Amino acid sequence: MAKILVVDDEKLIREMIYKYATHEGFDVVLAVDGRDAIDKFGKEDFDVCIIDIMMPDMSGYDTLKKMREIKEVHAIFLTALGEEYDRVYGFDVGCEDYV
Repeated sequence: MAKILVVDDEKLIREMIYKYATHEGFDVVLAVDGRDAIDKFGKEDFDVCIIDIMMPDMSGYDTLKKMREIKEVHAIFLTALGEEYDRVYGFDVGCEDYV
């Protein structure tokens, strides 16, 4: 069973992803912000991380950079940002895709 780390500061978004992913058979761990995500990421292995970009204190970009200092990670950014610059920068820091 694939394991997903969902990182988002909005509770409703986390809960929605959790509901649908667990229904599809995924093992899901939730993180409320970048620091929480890095802590959980350092203790467990995940097949993919879904990371919100716009979070207080530590952006999704910075969260992914810190994660990549720990170990390899497959990441998808979850964001309302749609500018080309945002997408290019996200790919530069190591995300595989955007939602």
